[in-house]
Amino acid sequence: MGTIIREITYAPEAFRLLNGCFCIYKPSRKGFNNTLHNIKNNLSNELNSMECRPPRERVEIVGDLTNFENENLHVEIKTNLADHPLVSGERYSPKHISLKLINHPGWYSSGLMVGFIGSNINRGHRLRKLNLPKIFEIRGEFGLASLNYRDDGKVRGKATYKHIREVFFKRILSKIEANQRSLINKASKLEINSQEAYEIAKTGVVKGLSKETYPIVTAIQPTQFDLPNFTFKIQCYNDNEMFLAELVNEIGIGLKSMARCTGIRLIQYGPFKVENALLRKHWDLENIIENIYYCNQILDEFEQSLQDKQNRN
Repeated sequence: MGTIIREITYAPEAFRLLNGCFCIYKPSRKGFNNTLHNIKNNLSNELNSMECRPPRERVEIVGDLTNFENENLHVEIKTNLADHPLVSGERYSPKHISLKLINHPGWYSSGLMVGFIGSNINRGHRLRKLNLPKIFEIRGEFGLASLNYRDDGKVRGKATYKHIREVFFKRILSKIEANQRSLINKASKLEINSQEAYEIAKTGVVKGLSKETYPIVTAIQPTQFDLPNFTFKIQCYNDNEMFLAELVNEIGIGLKSMARCTGIRLIQYGPFKVENALLRKHWDLENIIENIYYCNQILDEFEQSLQDKQNRN
């Protein structure tokens, strides 16, 4: 990230800049509500530490009000103590910050989360309705199986993995991807020999896929093989943690062994990539305002590309 050229010290001005799209990197084993509250608390605390607006003024008539002929009556402008922070409380609280996170990798998973703040929340709702593809990086371990298919679950079985070769690993991933082709055509209600089905097979992008359908894998690619550990990337729709972890278990079974998931990381959501996301230590006012500037540009370009495609069609 670059640096903000102009320093902002006035809280209302900084609050007005909290309007747009931003990305954060959620650590593993951190819940949705906890993440949301952390961001809101950080922003409200920093806003309150800045120069805030002064208490409002009130008009007060000074003098004997029982005698209207009293020439000593006059009007004074005084500070409205009811609006003083020591009386009314701090100027900003988490409830004053309108914030919406439009995706959630899951409690166990880490990775990219896209948020919308301020008046742009409706823009986030529209983006979420597009049901954009997600790309995950999934780590697994051969030789062990657990009740919840993850490394934080109780071990339910062990098996040898010395017979597994990288070529077998790549082959089982290709088989899974091929098996998903029929599910894609079924969910999108396309003929297998149609041009639309060919475009899906070519790009891995399914247009107009409903969120009501089951999880669908459109692409899967091995990235690391170092027994007993392995890593692969997967592009999918309508995903959930259980589906992704169970997929690792199925890979182990397909290779006549056992496997459990040791990590799930969301690295891309639509046009946003993990490189655009703020780490936990950067969930502060300055970095979020700066991130909004860059992410708004990414979103503008993405929406413009969608509009251009619609115009061509």
